[in-house]
Amino acid sequence: MSIDIVSNVLSAVRLTGAIFFDVEAHGRWVSEAPNAGVLTPLVFPDAKHLIEYHIVTEGTVWGQVADAEDEPVRLEAGSVILISARKRAYALHGAWYAGAAEPRTV
Repeated sequence: MSIDIVSNVLSAVRLTGAIFFDVEAHGRWVSEAPNAGVLTPLVFPDAKHLIEYHIVTEGTVWGQVADAEDEPVRLEAGSVILISARKRAYALHGAWYAGAAEPRTV
C-alpha cells in the first residue's frame, strides 16, 4: 500500500474554492493578477487565505512575481504553479521577451 501524502493533507484541512477563469491563449498574451491581499476580499470576503493556481495543459507559459529580481520561470504542459504570495502581484505570459537571460525551467 502506498502513502499518498497530498491526499492525507487535503483530508485533514477544510478547503473551499472556485474556478474563476479558464484561459485559452495563443500568440502574444499576458495575464496579470493583483496580490492576494487585494483579491481575497473581492472573491471570498470571509476567507483568511487565497491560493491561486494555474495548470498548463498545452504549450509553454512564463510566470513571474511582480517586482522580482528573478527571471520568469518557464512552465511546460503538465506543470502546475501555486501562487500563495499574499503581498505580491504576478503575471503569466506566453512569449519570452527579447534580450533577457535564459530563464530557469521547473
